[in-house]
Amino acid sequence: MRIKHILDGVVARNLIFFFLFASFESFAAQQNKPKSVIKIEDSRGIQVFHSRPKRIVVLTWSLVESLMELGVTPIAVADIQGYNEWVSKPALPDTVLDIGSRQEPNLELLAQIKPDLILLADQQIDLADEVNKVAPVLAFKAFDKHHDNVLASREIFLKIGYLLGKKALAEIKLHEVDQKIATLKDQLKVHFKGQLPKVTSVRFNNASVVWVYGKNSMPEFALKQLGFSPAMDLPATQWGVVQKRVRDLGSIQQGIVLHFEPFNESDRLFNSRLWKAMPFIQQQQFASVEPRWTYGGPKSIQYLAEAMTVALMRIEPKTP
Repeated sequence: MRIKHILDGVVARNLIFFFLFASFESFAAQQNKPKSVIKIEDSRGIQVFHSRPKRIVVLTWSLVESLMELGVTPIAVADIQGYNEWVSKPALPDTVLDIGSRQEPNLELLAQIKPDLILLADQQIDLADEVNKVAPVLAFKAFDKHHDNVLASREIFLKIGYLLGKKALAEIKLHEVDQKIATLKDQLKVHFKGQLPKVTSVRFNNASVVWVYGKNSMPEFALKQLGFSPAMDLPATQWGVVQKRVRDLGSIQQGIVLHFEPFNESDRLFNSRLWKAMPFIQQQQFASVEPRWTYGGPKSIQYLAEAMTVALMRIEPKTP
């Protein structure tokens, strides 16, 4: 009888342990299960996420900026050397891996680092199906002739913030951009004594060809927010730029021209007779702008405005 009593006790304790363990497993599963899915619309439609991504790979530089501004460092970025040369802000930590070129990422390395989200945009959208075999993808159409590129960049920024649980921070960041540009605008009004000149920004392809930023471009939007109108009026395009011959800049009879670094043929062009004959050169209405990415996200507007303000403050206002 004593042995039967002991066995009955053991069985009872085992049963209690079993039910407690099963209850714990069920509770843990419920805790890890998301209360609701997260839906994000990209260029391909609605994408569904069951958890917030943490290991993120970015193939387009504009979305690198967006992530970093939200306090999230990607585990890998495409063409880091190019990013450092052309974008520069925000700076990437040395821990970020280079995943290859923006158009041909290293798929083997991509699979090895096991991301849970891959971000791409515009010219990379055709890569979506291929990299989707490795991890979930968000592919955004950020630049398009038929939409407002700046507005699109802000919407994409808010979507990424929402996905990462940082939408409130994203909204704060956008407000900070607007406030900073308003402050710069006041500084420039004082510098130019209330008489703001017309300004156009460019990026040189070589000593003969130049890209001029016009409607739907990040630089012209930044200049407009600073209170300037363009010295060369151009139509809206997908990327906001129009290719011109350098000699065409001679049509700018009044106004300032800003050019974005880097430009490897500067000595060749800037020492030429053609260049020295430009009206804005003879009037000392020309300045270089430190490297800034002109196809970025909403924070790029602030970076562009800050860099162009520094350049504009070096130009003496013309006397009436």
